[in-house]
Amino acid sequence: MQADKCVNMIEQYRGDSLEALKKLDDRWAAYHGDADATADSSLLTHRGCVDTDSAAILDSPFNANVATLNLPSTKVQPGLLTTLASVINHVNEAIFIINEQGVLQMLNPMAATLFGASIEDLTEQPWSDFLQPEVKERYLSLLAQGANGQEALANMGTKEIVLQRADSLSLDVDLSLSYLPASPTGQGALYMGVMHNLTRHKAQYQALRLQARTDKLTGLANRHAFDEEIERCWVDCNNDHQPLSLVVIDVDYFKLFNDRYGHVNGDACLKKIAAVIDSALPTSQCMAARYGGEEFALILPNCDATAAQLCAQRVQTAINHLSFTDLGLHGSVRVSVSQGIAVETLGQYRTSKALLCAADTALYRAKSDGRNRINIRV
Repeated sequence: MQADKCVNMIEQYRGDSLEALKKLDDRWAAYHGDADATADSSLLTHRGCVDTDSAAILDSPFNANVATLNLPSTKVQPGLLTTLASVINHVNEAIFIINEQGVLQMLNPMAATLFGASIEDLTEQPWSDFLQPEVKERYLSLLAQGANGQEALANMGTKEIVLQRADSLSLDVDLSLSYLPASPTGQGALYMGVMHNLTRHKAQYQALRLQARTDKLTGLANRHAFDEEIERCWVDCNNDHQPLSLVVIDVDYFKLFNDRYGHVNGDACLKKIAAVIDSALPTSQCMAARYGGEEFALILPNCDATAAQLCAQRVQTAINHLSFTDLGLHGSVRVSVSQGIAVETLGQYRTSKALLCAADTALYRAKSDGRNRINIRV
């Protein structure tokens, strides 16, 4: 008899409007009682199935005496919003829902954690308040396109943004926004946002990037980092009409040092020299790099010939006074370096490679003149 009443209710409301379906929701709740209506997130799900074409009633695994309405996909499913809230609450992703005006309607605990406040405090807050100005306009434009019926344009794939949390902290996240049309929800269009915290990813990326640009032995920049930096400084200094100096350094007779004292001590020697070179840099914008083997290079943006010579002289003096007694070597053991300097000031070098060649030429002149000296080419 109960099944007959269900079929009669289906027939009565077949093809009815959204308002009629809402009444059906209320009547179903009244018929089965409030406790049954709230036992699950949807009033008309998890109770078996009624085929609306044949009105055949299938047994429910939850209650053999209760049937479920299998509404056509073009109809609104009552209680779907409640089901959506239940689903996102159990998904292991940071998910939030906003309406067409960009106001937060629901979010799960993981999303609340990223936003930096409780779910209660965040609900009904403008989502754009958590966006930086440079991306806020982009997302507000996206909402406007959805409101104008441009559904195909109302989705945005994963983008990296900086989230301005409720506690005033900033958080790197990736964000995707998906348009949920009005028909499935029974309300205005909604948007589902999915976020991922990129803090650990960013830290790992920076660590790997630093490792890829650092010489493992000396801790200075490696050749890859040098090549990138010289190109960047070349462009910047030329655009700003500022000088760019380059110093190339070679350890004198280093092969003999290695042969006599061993490669372990040779490596320790290179570390000592690298520390001296790094400490001699005139500004934080300058770079010291291990160019290869026992060769080093200094990139000195905004430094003229005088500043480059002073830097090279500090390097020369400090290296001449290095001691290796801590390595078990005799106190008389000393090393020296030869240095070549080239300075771009008036456009005499057409490329950064030409500047490097000029510094290299100056280095070999210093070596051919007897080593342990500085040669400059301007």
